[in-house]
Amino acid sequence: MLIHLTPRYYARYSDVHVDIIDVEIPELKLILKANVDIIMRAPFPNKNYKVVCRKKGRKAINGILIEIDGELKNFTVISRWAVNGEISRHETYYHVTDNEFDAVTEEDFLWSGFFNTPYRTRCKEIEVGGTLVKRQSAMVTLIDDLNSNDGDNYWTYNKVDGEGFVRFRSEYIMLPTVERERIITSFFGNKRLPSYDDKFDAHIHPYKLTVVPAEMKELGVYVVLLRDWIRELKEDNEQELLYRILGEINSKFEFFLSNTNHLQSLAEAYSSTYNELSEHNKTYIDECLNQPILHVLISDVEQEEKP
Repeated sequence: MLIHLTPRYYARYSDVHVDIIDVEIPELKLILKANVDIIMRAPFPNKNYKVVCRKKGRKAINGILIEIDGELKNFTVISRWAVNGEISRHETYYHVTDNEFDAVTEEDFLWSGFFNTPYRTRCKEIEVGGTLVKRQSAMVTLIDDLNSNDGDNYWTYNKVDGEGFVRFRSEYIMLPTVERERIITSFFGNKRLPSYDDKFDAHIHPYKLTVVPAEMKELGVYVVLLRDWIRELKEDNEQELLYRILGEINSKFEFFLSNTNHLQSLAEAYSSTYNELSEHNKTYIDECLNQPILHVLISDVEQEEKP
């Protein structure tokens, strides 16, 4: 499977210094380091967009290619950026929606159909039933730097520092498969894409925090603040054991993605109470952690703290 990724930063302020530190994909045990494997360049007419590419030559290339030994349906990309001398962390969870072709790209214009080519639109693969989706991942300096999609807060979580800088950002993105020729064969729509010769090779490895959509994913995958979910469960008089587990998770992690395995994975990673349960009790708690959730409209507490 061929993966085309475009880790990017929307750097709109001339007085804010931005550079890439590294890009990690835990499911591949792959860490790409700045000035060794990768570099940040500006491949678009809008030079505010800084995109990671392979450290080779001088041309600004849009992203990186990774060839893997199998099919990867769900994966995580963690990009760390140096922003005014401090680290800003960007985590993006990706879900591949189909298996028609053996390549994916997060450059959403490549999902479109192109006249006088064999390439037809792939957008419908992630928009079944007209469901809204977030289509492009990017790190930002301030929460409102990219406000073209009013629904971004459904799929995005931001945490800011005392100056209002986004220091942690998490997003959920669905990707349709595309023909690999759409990525590696030159045509008018992909002149800035990386050459296949410059790909990275990687192998698939298990990762305990991989986010996998549940059977009820048609309800939508959204960011839910743990503090809000705990409050709602308390109002419904749910059992104390579940509340304690969620509290332990919340001390380490502030949100989860609904209608996925995310909350159960966080319990396994961060809750000592959960890991000490008997198998019988754990089965019941797992049912609670994985229960279907209708769309919850969240309020971003971090945005309220902006100066």
